[in-house]
Amino acid sequence: MRDAPVKEDHSVESLVGQVADEFLRRQGRGEQPAIEEYVARYPQAGSLLRNVLASLQLFDRSQADR
Repeated sequence: MRDAPVKEDHSVESLVGQVADEFLRRQGRGEQPAIEEYVARYPQAGSLLRNVLASLQLFDRSQADR
């Protein structure tokens, strides 16, 4: 019974990683992807995506200021 939650956590982590990669690629092309677009697409990871993507967005903005 213990294996199911671990497997689910791993799959959420994998999803967040894939979404973060896509988000960064889009930012690299000069786009400004909306975090809520990804939350709507992947509601099962919504709060985690909000945190991770907001951090990436903030980091991107801080790098642009340099």
